[in-house]
Amino acid sequence: MPAKHRLEIVAPPDEPTIRMRRVVDAPRAIVFDAFTRPEIIRRWMGPRALTWVVCEADLRVGGRYRWVQRAPDGREFAFHGEFRELVRPERVVRTFVFEGAPDAEAVETLTLEDQGDRTLVDSLTVHRTVAARDGHLAGGRAEVGMNEGFARLDDLVGELAAPVRKVAFTMYPVRDPERARAFYEKTLGLRRGSGSANGTWTEYDLPGGGCLALFATKDIEPSASAGGSIALEVADLDALNDRLKSLGVTYKAEMIHSPVCRMSVILDSEGNSLLLHELAANR
Repeated sequence: MPAKHRLEIVAPPDEPTIRMRRVVDAPRAIVFDAFTRPEIIRRWMGPRALTWVVCEADLRVGGRYRWVQRAPDGREFAFHGEFRELVRPERVVRTFVFEGAPDAEAVETLTLEDQGDRTLVDSLTVHRTVAARDGHLAGGRAEVGMNEGFARLDDLVGELAAPVRKVAFTMYPVRDPERARAFYEKTLGLRRGSGSANGTWTEYDLPGGGCLALFATKDIEPSASAGGSIALEVADLDALNDRLKSLGVTYKAEMIHSPVCRMSVILDSEGNSLLLHELAANR
């Protein structure tokens, strides 16, 4: 199947640079996430024949990232670098080192141009020497990998652009956090994950997927009939809130901030609470 958009690669013979330009049919906030968030990068970046071994990133200025992919013959290709700029959803500047040539550090500047429902991806990679640049492009492997990766991204962006991505967690209110944790850990055998320092919030990441959270608050009482509250992970909380407010949706809480996330609480048509949850890493 032909690609939706042409990949343009320019490598001037007398400059140690590679400029890559490609249109993606998605808003740039989605494309920014696709280029920075490890759980999304794993799903599209690189040749189809390679499998991911390591894909991790500390998304802050000065934070580091590392990628390792494995070929069918067992060879591994590893890259690492450091973020110099992160301006969501417009621009990323990071260093780029192929661990097979550790002295050939390059600097990549990724610029995302807003074209409405589309984004122009403009990547400029500056190597130290023309020879290092030529090594990057040798044999056409980089171009093949970029073309295959963008084709996979084309298939993925429709899913990423959906306003609701997944169930972030299911929350139960509790009166006695210590008693509740004893039940879920000792009686049900769940393993405690993250939580608040004062013990009012506790999360259990379940082995088969999903997260159960316990929350001690005076605002919500446990109920044998009503059950818990569901939190939906959303792509862009501000944009979704603007749309829901224009539709007259009722809010119990417009915005709740924590060090790791933001949440809004709305009521559905039947009066049930729904938490709309956005991780801080998305911002």
